[in-house]
Amino acid sequence: ADITSADLTPLMGMSSRNPITGAIQIKNQSAFKDFVIVDIFSRKSISGSLEDLVKDPYLFRPVPMTYRTWIYHYEYIHNREAGNEENSTVRRALDYSCFDAPGNAGRWSPVMALVPMAMFISFVDDLLLLAPVLIMVWLGQSLSNAMNTVSYYRYFRLATFPPRFAYYVFMLIRLVMTMGSQTGLGTLGFLAALVCVFVDLAFGDIMAV
Repeated sequence: ADITSADLTPLMGMSSRNPITGAIQIKNQSAFKDFVIVDIFSRKSISGSLEDLVKDPYLFRPVPMTYRTWIYHYEYIHNREAGNEENSTVRRALDYSCFDAPGNAGRWSPVMALVPMAMFISFVDDLLLLAPVLIMVWLGQSLSNAMNTVSYYRYFRLATFPPRFAYYVFMLIRLVMTMGSQTGLGTLGFLAALVCVFVDLAFGDIMAV
């Protein structure tokens, strides 16, 4: 399909980042023509066997750079308001330091680990453990939304690491202190919460480094 500037217009500004999962998605893209290959030779039509098409040096399979798309949309909207040229917007988007390959990279919010952790801590029946994690869930959700911008999303884990790490150390101390008095359900809750701690640190903070 021929892609014109009018076809591209509905996509601009529709890219958004989920503040919890960190996934990039494009909303309201139904007006955009779908395609699976790009022909840089600008032919009106393409014909031939699959083997011939694979060897065609002008056919490419597009792989979207999701985070740079989101950054570009953000910069485009703000630079247009400032009257800057589009070429400078493209350069700024490409100059950003970000992890744009498929994968984890620790871009998800710690809230994804804190919510199940709060549920498991409730099995322990320890208010000193439950109250702080509930507060961190609320603060984490609020900060995830507030820092879900091109400038600040990369620093969210760093900003919340000190209180999270302090709570995890406190959890281990409480586990040692109450080990002898825990019920079977409480012990299970502790172990499950420790799994959440491991996931948050290993697949979140360490992967984000």
